[in-house]
Amino acid sequence: MSPEQVTGQEHTPAGDVFALAGVLAFAAAGRGPFGTGQAADLLYRVRYAEPDLADVPPPLLPLLIRCLSKDPAQRPTTAQLAAGLHDGHGEFADHLPDLLLADSAPRATESGSTSPTDSPHRRGPPGTRPPAPRPSLAADS
Repeated sequence: MSPEQVTGQEHTPAGDVFALAGVLAFAAAGRGPFGTGQAADLLYRVRYAEPDLADVPPPLLPLLIRCLSKDPAQRPTTAQLAAGLHDGHGEFADHLPDLLLADSAPRATESGSTSPTDSPHRRGPPGTRPPAPRPSLAADS
């Protein structure tokens, strides 16, 4: 939920950008940007606290910081967010870090979803896993 929704304002695409950034931060860091706890505590932090992005890979930080701005006018549009996450070539999963794919593939399989590593657009035979995770995503930049 975006800060503006917490205060009862209208939900706009900027709120979706904020929410997606929370999911991306969780996927990248393994925890939410506003911590854990009771719903009221989380809503307070969403509205008033800065997000904790300490474990987010450095290449994602500038984009996520903009997306998690308290001011919806300061967030990128959905088109700008998509452009920041994908260069327009190939399938989206082709651009995800191997470390993220390796971590998400077992969960996707367990949930009955098609694993991004099973995409026909990934290199290698169907059903193969990506290469072993690299120690740091920052080395990819």
